[in-house]
Amino acid sequence: MAGADVCRKGWVAVLYDGSTAEVCVFPDFESLWDELRAEVKLVLADIPIGLPAAKRRSCDVMARRLLGWPRSSSIFPVPCRQAVYASSYREASMLSLKLTGRRLSLQSWNICARIREVDALLLECRRAREKVRETHPEVCFAGLAGRAMRHSKRSEAGREERRRVLRRWCGSAEAADVPAHDLLDALAAAVSAWLGVQQGFEVLPAKPEHDSMGLRMEILYAKGG
Repeated sequence: MAGADVCRKGWVAVLYDGSTAEVCVFPDFESLWDELRAEVKLVLADIPIGLPAAKRRSCDVMARRLLGWPRSSSIFPVPCRQAVYASSYREASMLSLKLTGRRLSLQSWNICARIREVDALLLECRRAREKVRETHPEVCFAGLAGRAMRHSKRSEAGREERRRVLRRWCGSAEAADVPAHDLLDALAAAVSAWLGVQQGFEVLPAKPEHDSMGLRMEILYAKGG
């Protein structure tokens, strides 16, 4: 199984087999898919899959409720597809305002290029739709620990808190030039993918919505037991 997270160099993926973890870094999601599609059963990716036309996605609303404040702030509104494919932040924000009634935050725009990579792959490749599914690291950690994390992942206390959760299943994962919080997020997704395949996933919502292109709008995670 694999967990994937956006990082400075593109994407960091952690491959997990139930005991050991291997780290790979890719410049884009197409490269990740080409390299891993024959090797892994599932990729849980921290990226929005299924783009809303106007209203907020139910999976995001439910994930915020599950996490509670302050971890709920890590789940930002997902841009509509037109904004994701815009050529500039100004254009994307104006499209978002016109179509959804909300301007696009700069934080959301900064990840639009990565959202496009995954969206384009899933629209082109039906096999990828079954192997690449959406998760969120804070939801993964909450599922594994049985509660939301108390500290920010960017603090040393937060990183140690997350390491303690993951030690039950594996040791740490390391890679040069990849921030520790990105590695921990990818590892949590990989462990959640493995647990979910073994014992079944929790899915937000239980009956997923679909976007205008037929992609599921859902967030998968697993309980640590």
